[in-house]
Order: sequence, then structure tokens, then C-alpha cells
Amino acid sequence: MIFDKKIINIRVIAPAASLANLAESNRELAEKRLNALGFNVSFGQHAFERDEFGSSSVQSRVADLHDAFTDPNVDLVMAAFGGANSNELLPYIDYELIKNNQKIFCGFSDITALQDALFKKSNLINLYGPCFSHFAMKQGFDYIEKVFINIVKYKQFEFDVVDSEDWSDDKWHKNQEDRHFMNNPGREVLRSGHAEGVIVGGNIGTLPLLFGTQYMPDLTDKILFLEDDGMSIDLFKRNFASLSQQSNFDKIKGVVIGRFRNNSDFTSDRLRKFFNDHVKLGQIPVITGLDFGHTMPYFVFPIGGRASIDTEKNTIKISL
Repeated sequence: MIFDKKIINIRVIAPAASLANLAESNRELAEKRLNALGFNVSFGQHAFERDEFGSSSVQSRVADLHDAFTDPNVDLVMAAFGGANSNELLPYIDYELIKNNQKIFCGFSDITALQDALFKKSNLINLYGPCFSHFAMKQGFDYIEKVFINIVKYKQFEFDVVDSEDWSDDKWHKNQEDRHFMNNPGREVLRSGHAEGVIVGGNIGTLPLLFGTQYMPDLTDKILFLEDDGMSIDLFKRNFASLSQQSNFDKIKGVVIGRFRNNSDFTSDRLRKFFNDHVKLGQIPVITGLDFGHTMPYFVFPIGGRASIDTEKNTIKISL
């Protein structure tokens, strides 16, 4: 199992937005923090390239991805950022190379496209968790760091999801000192039930990029972990409707939804009505308000790992 290995060396690559988009001061903070946690950090050869799209060429990004997985001195591959174009890489990835050189791959948001595709094509269990840029966060990072370190360093391969005490939805990367934290009301059960299954999902605005392609995971016996980055409830409904039209959607086991951002128009009543009206879901548990997505902090979960849900006990257990 790739998570059993001692993780020392991290390779940062930029499969979507360029690392050049991160302020030098924040890059230094992120590297310093990872060093303090016992990791050595190196950067992909093309990670700092930046074109007119704020990214780099497909060839450069694929080269860095392949190099990171084949380099024997790299233990963990971490995305620099999210972005909007990691799905451009999918036809050019050597999935057998990834399958034969499996390593921990960590990222979130737009990286959803890569993570679900790598699980489908290379059977790679990877972490929906912090990008390199997040390690520059001065406040509100302890919860994220603890879950990440428990998995990667202390080999905690089974854990209960525990709600954070507070959360924020501010532009920390622009002003590290002007932070606003709110009490966390915790998760909410929209539909009761018990379920066990393999985790797929991520950003619900990115996942549809895989629909109808060879890169979309089979939904049979899966638990969907879904989050958004500030879309309206109409956009969420549209994306979820498209998801529900995918093959074997009627065989999913449960739905777990990350916390919505302040600028969205979601309410518990709206969500409950939406999911109660969604006949295709059958009688499966649906939980919302979890600590993952585009608010801070968030817990780390494995795409391709397993989840066990018990709404009577109000528990979600994760295992790799």
C-alpha cells in the first residue's frame, strides 16, 4: 500500500494554475511549514511556467506529472493550486506509468478531474486535501494539517470525521491578518440511513467534465463526496441532475456534501426539499455541512478509499 511508505520527499507540480500565481512570500511560508513538518520539498521543472491562461502548456504539465511519479526520490505528489484546466491533461497521461509507479497524490477543487480519472484508469487512491498553496495559511490551518499529518506521517488509515469548532470563508491568501471565523453548527442529516462504499467525487463543478468520457468512475456502490466553490443552488441542481443521469447512479450508496460558501443561496430547507424530491436517490443517507470544500478548514479524504455512514450514531468513518 502506497500510504505505508515513509513519506519524506514531496514534489509540487502545477497541473492546473501555475505556481507562479502564488506570491513569493506565501510560497516561502508553505515550503517552510512543510520543512518544519519533516518534509523535503522540490518543484516540477515546469511548475513556474505561466502562459496567457495563467497556466502552462499541456506538454509541460504532463511531463511534470510523469516525472513526479517515476522519480524514485519522490514520495508524495502535491498540486500547487486548483484552477480550471487540469482535465486538458487526461488524454495525454500514461495511465500504465501511474499504475506501475503509484504514489500519494494530493490536491482539490479543479484537481478533481485528475483524481477521479487516476482512480478510474490507474486504480490510484489519492487524497482530496490541501494543495501546496494552503500550507502558507497562517491561521485556521491546524485542523487541516492534523488530518493530513495523521494520514501521511502517522499512518492513521481509519478515522472518524470530526466537525471543526469554527470555520471561515475569507480571502486569506490576500490578507493573512484579516481573518473572520464563525462557530461551526456542524453537519446536518437530510436523509437518514446506513451506508458503506467507495468514495468518489470532489468538486461538483468539475466532476461533470468527466461525464460521458472514459475517465468517469463507475458509480456502483459508491459514496459521493461533493462540494462546490460558491455556485448558486440552481447551478448545483443542474450539475447534480447531470450526475444523476450517469450510468449506475441508481446504485450509489450515499451522498456527503461539503459546507457551502457564504455567497451561495443554499438553506437547509431548500436542500432537504431538493433531495427529498430526488426520486432516483432511493432510500440512501444524505448529509450536508461537512468540513470540506472551498471554506476553511476541511478534512482530508481519499478518492478511492472507503466511507461508512451511520446517521443514527451521527458518524462518518473513513478508511484507506
